[in-house]
Amino acid sequence: EPAERKTAVAGVMAEEEASAAEEEAILPQAGCGSAVVQGVSALAIRESPSLHSVAVGEVAQGRSIALSCEPVVVADGLIWQQVNYGSGFGWMSRKYLLVGQH
Repeated sequence: EPAERKTAVAGVMAEEEASAAEEEAILPQAGCGSAVVQGVSALAIRESPSLHSVAVGEVAQGRSIALSCEPVVVADGLIWQQVNYGSGFGWMSRKYLLVGQH
């Protein structure tokens, strides 16, 4: 019985790993370079990757922003991209960023 149980646990773990890999595969990769704001008049730059985070700035539609090479973060149902802002960084929703544009 212990061998059967071990096999069942290994099977569940393999399924969980496959599911995690599939979820990771659909996330965009870190967007080193730049992006252009599209689809909104201005997009907030936030202190952290959350809709509830303080807005520290904004970028107008059609303007570009330098992207950090850090991995994206999923929070509040959105994919968040770290961006270079001032002497530090902030976070913007990838929903309104056209990555790879200048």
